[in-house]
Amino acid sequence: MTDYTIYASKRSEVSKSSRNMEHFVVEEDPDGSIAAAAKKELQELGYRVHGVIPRQVVEEEEDETAAPPSTRNGR
Repeated sequence: MTDYTIYASKRSEVSKSSRNMEHFVVEEDPDGSIAAAAKKELQELGYRVHGVIPRQVVEEEEDETAAPPSTRNGR
């Protein structure tokens, strides 16, 4: 599964400082279409989009066959 983080700032507040930067997270977007739509909507709302960063999410499953934690001195 892929999540995306969109970094953007209001056009009136654009500067080289990252203090004015906001980030928006799009979760569970396998093909990036939701992130693309969010980017377009942010631009329409007056934001300047600085980057859309994908992040692979690895879902961990509990291992039910794992051995119980060992005890001290074999007890």
